[in-house]
Amino acid sequence: MTFTDFNLHPAIQESVAHQGYEKPSPIQEAMIPVLMSGRDAIGQARTGTGKTAAFALPMLHRIAQTDERRFIQALVLAPTRELATQVSAAIYTYGKNIDVRTLPITGGQPYPKQIKRLRQGVDVVVATPGRLVDLLNQGAVDLSQAHTVVIDEADEMFSMGFADDLDAIFDHLPADRQTALLSATMAPGVKKLAQKRLNNPEVISVTDGDRTASDVAQKGYMVYHRDKLAALVRLIETEDVTSALAFVKTRAGAAEVASLLSDLG
Repeated sequence: MTFTDFNLHPAIQESVAHQGYEKPSPIQEAMIPVLMSGRDAIGQARTGTGKTAAFALPMLHRIAQTDERRFIQALVLAPTRELATQVSAAIYTYGKNIDVRTLPITGGQPYPKQIKRLRQGVDVVVATPGRLVDLLNQGAVDLSQAHTVVIDEADEMFSMGFADDLDAIFDHLPADRQTALLSATMAPGVKKLAQKRLNNPEVISVTDGDRTASDVAQKGYMVYHRDKLAALVRLIETEDVTSALAFVKTRAGAAEVASLLSDLG
C-alpha cells in the first residue's frame, strides 16, 4: 500500500509526496481509512510510529473539502507544550497547500497574543488542556463548530492529572463531532474516557515492533523516588559509562538532574 491508495485530497497528497512519504506505517495504514470514513477511532501504538500523520491527514482532507472556514474546524489535545508545538508544526506542514491555519495554545505564552490569533481565524487548534480551559472560561475560544477532535497521548493526559480539564473541554464541543483517541497504553482512565466520549469507535492496536532490539540488554532497578538521583550517580560511578541519555519527566526535573551531575563533575 502507498499513500495514493487513501484517495486524499490532491493538495494533501501533494504535501505528503513532498515530504518523501511513500509507504504508510502500520498505524497509518490501519487508522487513516477509518477516520476518512467518518468513524471514531482508538489508536494504540507506541511513540514514533507515525500517529500524528495517522490523524492529521484525514483531518486536513476534511478541512480541504470545507467551503467555509470561519470557525475552528479541528481540535487536537496534547499533554505537553512541546508535543503541542510539534504536532501543530506537523499539521501546518501537511496542510500548507490548503493554507491551513494552525495555532498551538499552551502555557508559557501571553494570553493576548493567543486571543488575537484566535480572533484572526484558525482552522486547527493544538492545545494543552489547562491553557485551553483558561481561554474557554474567558470566552475567547469557540469550539461549537469543531468537526474533529483528537486526544493525543491520552495515557499521559491522565498521568499528568488532566481528567477534569478534559471533561470541561468536551462540554464545549458539539455532539456530532468525530473523535479520535491515541495512546501508547490503555490505562483504566483512558478506557473510561473512550467509553464516555467516543461513539462506537474502531479499535486499532499496532504492537508490532514493541520489542527491544536483539543487541540491546536491559536492566531495571526499583528505587524510592527520593533515592533516584543518588542511584543515577551510583550507576555512573560503578558502570563503564562513556556517554548516557537520561529521560526526565519535567523541564524543572531535567534542570535539577543536569545541575547535580555538573556539580559532581
